[in-house]
Amino acid sequence: MHKKAALGILVAVIAAAILAGLFFMDHSPDVPSVSQAIEEESDVISLVEKFGDVLKKVSLSAPDDVVAKEIKENYADFVTPELLTKWQSDPQSAPGRMLSSPWPDRIDVKSVEADGNGGYVVSGEIIEVTSTELQNSGAAAKKRVTLGVIRKENRWLISSVEAAKQYE
Repeated sequence: MHKKAALGILVAVIAAAILAGLFFMDHSPDVPSVSQAIEEESDVISLVEKFGDVLKKVSLSAPDDVVAKEIKENYADFVTPELLTKWQSDPQSAPGRMLSSPWPDRIDVKSVEADGNGGYVVSGEIIEVTSTELQNSGAAAKKRVTLGVIRKENRWLISSVEAAKQYE
């Protein structure tokens, strides 16, 4: 009887060790859980959409010193300090309003993918409108855009923006 009892205890200990290993492997801090990944993606989408809402506030046709000030005032909460500095030194490389009409109204997010380095790549469209589209919920023009988003100092920030030159 002692051998059967010892074998039963050994099997129970091994099973408990395997289950504990599986539990801790699934909850490792280096591997985000499914719910954490969904929450991150939601936060990234929210960041990009809020950034899209302020694009109309930066007039790229203004003098460079004015544009640099508008870039800082409107984009600083959304982009990395490095990207902000780049855009302030070269305002024409920044996204914003080129003409009085149409103007950028928003960014429609099409996809969000992990970049393998803890960040995300967001693909979408900058939607430009005129007063007509504002009333009819349409778009005067659409421009493809790809944004790199990273976590820096415990918050998501846009680290790169690549907008297509051509409108669709």
